Amino acid sequence: MKKYVFLLGVGLMSLTYGQETNVEELKKLGDQFQIEHEANLKFISEIAAKKGWDEAQLKKHFLGKYGDYLVYIDNTDIDQIKVADVDKLYDNTISGVAVTGEGMTVYQWDGGRIDTAHTEFTDDRASNMESAESPISDHATGVAGIMVAAGVSPAAKGMAPSANVVGYDFYNNLNEIVTESANNLEYMISNHSYGYQAGWKYGEYDQSLGEGWYWFGYPSMDENESAYHGIYSTLDSYIDNIARNAPQHLMIKSAGNDRNTGPGTAVEHAVLGDNDEWEISSTFRPVNCGTTGYDCLPYGAIAKNILLVGSTNQVAGNGRYNGPSSVSPSVFTSFGPTDDGRIKPDVVTQGSSVVVPTANNGYWSQGNGTSFSSPSVTGIAVLLQQLYYELNTEYLNAAELKALIINTTNETGDYPGPDYKYGFGLVNAFNAANLIVDETNNDAIIINDVKAISEKSYALTATGDEPIRATLVWIDPAKNPGSLSFELNGRTPMLINDLDMRIIEDSSLTEYMPWTLDVENPSAAAVPGDNVLDNVEQILVPSPSAGSYTLTVNHKNGISGITQAYALVVSGAKLSTQSTNDLQAKKVGIYPNPVRDILNLSGLEGDAQVQIISANGQIVKSEKVSNKQVNVNSLPAGAYIITIKDETGATAHKFIKK
Repeated sequence: MKKYVFLLGVGLMSLTYGQETNVEELKKLGDQFQIEHEANLKFISEIAAKKGWDEAQLKKHFLGKYGDYLVYIDNTDIDQIKVADVDKLYDNTISGVAVTGEGMTVYQWDGGRIDTAHTEFTDDRASNMESAESPISDHATGVAGIMVAAGVSPAAKGMAPSANVVGYDFYNNLNEIVTESANNLEYMISNHSYGYQAGWKYGEYDQSLGEGWYWFGYPSMDENESAYHGIYSTLDSYIDNIARNAPQHLMIKSAGNDRNTGPGTAVEHAVLGDNDEWEISSTFRPVNCGTTGYDCLPYGAIAKNILLVGSTNQVAGNGRYNGPSSVSPSVFTSFGPTDDGRIKPDVVTQGSSVVVPTANNGYWSQGNGTSFSSPSVTGIAVLLQQLYYELNTEYLNAAELKALIINTTNETGDYPGPDYKYGFGLVNAFNAANLIVDETNNDAIIINDVKAISEKSYALTATGDEPIRATLVWIDPAKNPGSLSFELNGRTPMLINDLDMRIIEDSSLTEYMPWTLDVENPSAAAVPGDNVLDNVEQILVPSPSAGSYTLTVNHKNGISGITQAYALVVSGAKLSTQSTNDLQAKKVGIYPNPVRDILNLSGLEGDAQVQIISANGQIVKSEKVSNKQVNVNSLPAGAYIITIKDETGATAHKFIKK
């Protein structure tokens, strides 16, 4: 039998943007977010006083102003288990290993506190971090249940029924996310089943006008389409910055329920004027996102580095996947693309007709919404982390986990490849677990870093028995909020570091390229091409010949930061012996770390050229080393990267100078 190859190489790491959590930068972000939060609390108080409104009521849906955005927030309201084949992870089906989430913890930010007394949360597995001022919430309780409910009601059993859940409300979410990211250095998975308002919404968002239809958009920009759909906002930039500095933390978010929302007829409603005040209008506006449903993702769901989850109906037939035609989108789920054309949502799973626990009475109810598809995937991610740790005694980072989930989805939609309705497909926990442990599949997980000046190549061997599928994911730097403009359907790419993946069949020199989609023709089939928009690239070789292939990872237009870490997941092919030996043999190391005077180098083959790079990207030392030692006594205290190049290649390490 042939075994999976797991290569967990440590290559070049950026001080701020590598594979280690940057606690110092996270603390700075936390301070910044807390200042903004307090300023917005003051802003809300001033509005309430000026208008004579109930401040507590205003705070329920209004978070203040971030950049150019008045931010209104709300929730995005045993079938799921079968749809994603999760039950096969419970019963030793996967190589004799059963995982239920025991000993694992998942976080959620939602509209209130979890009802921790519900019988589904046995053994004190659910806890709240908010005070009693935050109300117990049906929605928060249901979301937690989808992730970790014990299964007292079998239909409501959670994905990870033995895991723990820690709950926050979403009113100061940015600062809290930063704090927990800095405290959970090995792994962190969090669910975010809430959304920021875009387009039509029924409720009370102006206490003077009362309950009714509100249209979150600016008629002066467009009478029918809200600029809040598809736009990369200040909040998306903030989330990407957190993810960049916390590469162990995968944030999983609901895509939103905006599609088809609206009165559908000409009714009196409120719209935003150019002065950001609500105004009464009777103009007819179509339901959100028109007849096609595309371009329906609200801002705040547009970040590059999250895993965005859309919703499907229950799979047709016996509840298990049976081909693309067995999967259909929920009537409410928001479709992509983003305004710059990126492939979102990333994945989908069932969010319709879901049984969940409810608050205060110990009962259950049936709910619908991407709010309930997102925690399903979050619970699956917890199981995959547990399984990976049991086999490898370490956890996947966020990019690896995201790549694993995307690479193992079931095909959906009318055409092969991703689309703007389903993303890369229907999540399948069994496929993902098999990629980790099944000794018969011969798949490979590869983790490395791309240097700013070179291409990385991997020699692959395919049996020809199944397609080759390769998924490349990297945590891209955030777009600077100061460079963002509030415009309708702006096409400026949000991608900063543009990595490129290619697969070449060695015998014929046939080149295979990643999937691309057309933002101007969103219903069209995906086609292979040069993807210049996404920080997720996937290549499919549908009918490979048995033999050797070369997979390359390169970049264009330089790298922001010293390097760019990436995760690569490949199925349908294995690393050749040469690639495996090359990667495993490269064990150049440094010690001691932290260091005061002399830094020792181990594993060198002869002389080496050494460069030391400071936190601001400056080369502060460059020399040839023949005695396997580098004197760092003269360097100021702080964090540095040392790059070491000998006759076998180059590596890099982060070290701390005392």
